Amino acid sequence: MTNPVVRISGMVADRSKGVGKYSASMVMKDHPKWVEYIKSITGWSKVEFGTLTVNDCKPLPLGALKNESNLGTEPDPKTFFGSDPYYVNLMRLRKTRRWYGGIAISGEQRYQVCVSQQDAPAVIHRLEVYADEKLRDKLNLKTNDPVSVDVYNADDWRRE
Repeated sequence: MTNPVVRISGMVADRSKGVGKYSASMVMKDHPKWVEYIKSITGWSKVEFGTLTVNDCKPLPLGALKNESNLGTEPDPKTFFGSDPYYVNLMRLRKTRRWYGGIAISGEQRYQVCVSQQDAPAVIHRLEVYADEKLRDKLNLKTNDPVSVDVYNADDWRRE
């Protein structure tokens, strides 16, 4: 693969208590059209319900990713979340969500991932990392472990 356009590094966050109904895993379970969208832009046959949350990211994801080639830009949130007006409004407040292809790295271990970034993220120094398998298991990660994500040009990532 060619060189990444950016490397974002941070620490694995403990989100095991989630945010109830609006944890990534619950949103994915409740809104299968969203999961189908993620599969369509990544080419994956499945998406692991839930994300690996990376905090204290450097550089800040929004600025680092904003002008890079992305896998897809989500349509209006009503497309996927129309049955939940509260969540539609919340996602509209967070503005446009773009998806990027990357490789998560922990030590010598690497795994293909995608990340999402909104124009008005809930937490500016946080990155949500998606994969087709549970990343904590694949990369042998625990809370507070360092992890990096190399983000690639969309066409280069798709060729990998």
